[in-house]
Amino acid sequence: NSISMYPNPAGDSVQINWNQDQGISQLEIFDMLGKSVLQLDSLGSDGQLISVAQLKAGIYIVKLSGPQASYTSRLVKR
Repeated sequence: NSISMYPNPAGDSVQINWNQDQGISQLEIFDMLGKSVLQLDSLGSDGQLISVAQLKAGIYIVKLSGPQASYTSRLVKR
């Protein structure tokens, strides 16, 4: 069960991929204060290109969720 995210550090967009059998259905990005800054409920079955152009430079936490599990990863925005 692997999640890949590139490029990281990201510029205007980041590609996030996961295994289809992980059943990822929601993506949320949080700033370091825990505030939700982006939420997507309509995702591809095994990956998604996410625009992060509106985010300020800094470190964010990406949370991917599905019915069976959730995953978190760190994203650096340039």
